[in-house]
Amino acid sequence: MAEITFSHISKRFGKYEVVRDFNLTVQHGEFVTLVGPSGCGKTTTLRMLAGLEEPTSGDILIDGRRVNDIPPQKRDLAMVFQSYALFPHMTVAENIAFGLKLKGVPRSTIVEKIDWALKLLTLQGLDERRPRDLSGGQRQRVALARALVLTPKILLLDEPLSNLDAKLRLRMRAELKRIHRDLRSTILYVTHDQVEAMSLSDRVAVMHEGSLVQVGTPLDVYRMPENIFVAGFIGSPAINLLPAHLTGKGNDIFIAIESCRFAIPERLHGACRPYLEQDITLGIRPEHIYDIRFTQGALAYTATDVTVDVVEPLGDRDIFEVTMAGISLAMVTDATGSAYPGMKLTIVFDMEKAHLFDRNSGNNIFV
Repeated sequence: MAEITFSHISKRFGKYEVVRDFNLTVQHGEFVTLVGPSGCGKTTTLRMLAGLEEPTSGDILIDGRRVNDIPPQKRDLAMVFQSYALFPHMTVAENIAFGLKLKGVPRSTIVEKIDWALKLLTLQGLDERRPRDLSGGQRQRVALARALVLTPKILLLDEPLSNLDAKLRLRMRAELKRIHRDLRSTILYVTHDQVEAMSLSDRVAVMHEGSLVQVGTPLDVYRMPENIFVAGFIGSPAINLLPAHLTGKGNDIFIAIESCRFAIPERLHGACRPYLEQDITLGIRPEHIYDIRFTQGALAYTATDVTVDVVEPLGDRDIFEVTMAGISLAMVTDATGSAYPGMKLTIVFDMEKAHLFDRNSGNNIFV
């Protein structure tokens, strides 16, 4: 295990700054995921930690020791690449053993470590096969085994599941969580898939256009996004972002969206008052919109009528695309089979779980 510190890290390629003033500390044994859209700088950040890229400015520390000028092989870390990067002419066992041989590890120890890795990653019986004879999931596990046998203080994973099918990705996520639980290595993981980030991580670090925009536990980032970008990126289906106007009447505060009005809970009035009579953006997640038929009358003060446009049945739940006052939004319901395209519904918003964003800065006014 090791502690990683990025201190004011920036990286330029010519005139393009791809990482800007990046600051993050990963604690001993922590699983942290860098997540963001393609091109946001997350892989470049990982490669700088690995020593494959040199920071333009700032310091990278491992256990308090500055490593900017230390070559990759002396940083006591291992990296698993998106493309697996297995040697095609070597067997599974030879691929796993490669790094150990470079380190001059005794043969008896290499054999023990290969056996351990094959069992850990359920690769028994495949040790004499070559990469061309393996499935994508097996190749990925071999790449992971090759890294793990080095017993590095830090394990770096660069989108390791992106080439796998959906079922295999799900199984590999479970295996990665088990491996982290058993080994307690410090892991820095990179992905653009927010479902991977949410399901795997102790903490999530969200990046956008080279900057770190929010760090927190998966639930904290989901429940209280600091800005409109994080809200839109984290969550599946994506949050509904609706142009709105904040208005007051007496002691009440309302959100107005076209002809629809929704009451703001009293406990949130203080945060809303500076924005009264201003245009804002309302964020409401699809799972926080309900069909009033199944709410026993609760939240009726936030009710409005909509028309169902599309129904996506997913087995355990349905996703509806509906139109409200000319605006399209998504909602998630239990799989009742009780709606169809063209049907009129009355829906309610759970405003206790809604988010309001400043129209100019994009910041969440409740944070």
